[in-house]
Parts: sequence; structure tokens; C-alpha cells
Amino acid sequence: MNKLRIEEKNKVILEFKSLKKVVERNKATIDRFKSQDKTAFNLAQIEKLSEKIKNDEETLLSFEEKIKNIESGSYDSVIEEEIEKNLKKNQKHNDNTNRKIKEKNEKKTEEKEKLDTFYKNQKHGSEISKYSLEKETDKYKTNLVNLPDYIIENLKEMPSNKGYIWKGIWCFGELKSKNQYPLILFEKIRGGNLHIHEISEKYHSIFEKVGKNNKNLISKTEKIFF
Repeated sequence: MNKLRIEEKNKVILEFKSLKKVVERNKATIDRFKSQDKTAFNLAQIEKLSEKIKNDEETLLSFEEKIKNIESGSYDSVIEEEIEKNLKKNQKHNDNTNRKIKEKNEKKTEEKEKLDTFYKNQKHGSEISKYSLEKETDKYKTNLVNLPDYIIENLKEMPSNKGYIWKGIWCFGELKSKNQYPLILFEKIRGGNLHIHEISEKYHSIFEKVGKNNKNLISKTEKIFF
């Protein structure tokens, strides 16, 4: 018997043994119910379990037949089809993974090129301001390139008035929003807690959420910009 047949046979045998144990447990449960008073509940459970045992025993017979077919070689075509199906499934998964990685890298490269072009065309007043700006720019670009995958993916499904704050960078959703306000931004802070920024036309409110507890207002300031 070749390796594929042996592997398939062992898999079916494990399923057979597991289901057989279930049948034995259910038969034992029926015996316990029968030893008790004949209440409506007990009778209903006996009927329900009896029906399940009947179906499971039919499945056990099909497992036995399947094992015979595997041993005789008549199941080889099914095994080969299943292998081919799994190979295609794995290939599709790998292709999707590679595509997402490529899209992510292309997006990061595009953002970096935009920033490089923008700051290259700027005129700075002095060497000190130029140095400071370049330092902050490098920090900004580093943080942007390291934007977590979950933020990138979630932003694709968020409206433009929702998003995240990541190391000082405000990131907004890619979908169109019906209303400009309120703006809602999520920011993870040290310790794993969450700050929720809710920005209306007049106020910037910050709530803190610890674990699964309700959020608590920690500050509310009147806006002096936008």
C-alpha cells in the first residue's frame, strides 16, 4: 500500500474510533435515562440520542466501506483530487499573502517618495530650522513606514472621519463619510490602554478606556484651529 493510501486510511481510522466512542457514550447515557423515572424530558432525550446513534452507526459503516476502498485502490482518484484541491487552496492563500505584502510595500514606497519630493521642494530659512525639520521629517517617515498592518487594513474599511493616531501621525479612513464631524481617532498609549479622541466642531474630548471597562472622559478642550 502506497504512502498516500496509508495516510488516508489512518485518517479515516481515527475518525472511526472517535465517532465510535461518541456512540458508546450516548448508549451509556440512554441506559442511565432508562434507569430513571419515565418523565417527558427523559423520554425525549432517549429518543433524541437514539436517532443520533442510528445516524452515527450509519456513518461508521460508511467509514468501514471507505477503508476497504482505500485498501483496494479504488479510492485513489478521490485522494488525488483532494490533494490537488488542497494544493490549489494553499497556492491561492500564498498568492493572496504575497499580493498583500506587495501592496503594503508599494504603498510605503509611494508615501516615502511623496514625502521626499515635498521636502526637497521646500525652501528653509536657516541651517538650524533646516536641520530641525529634516530631523523631524526622518522621524515622521520612519514612523509612517512602520505603521502596523492592522491599522493599514482597518483604515480601508473606515470612513474618513474615523482613524488612528500612531506616534503622532493622524491616519484617516479611506471610505467616504457623510459627515465631517465628529472625528473619532483611536490611540494606544503606554500600558496597553486606549485613548479615544472625539473631535466636534468646537471641542476636542479625550476619553480613556482600560481593558473592557467603560470609557472615561479625561480632558475636554475648546478647539483653536481647524
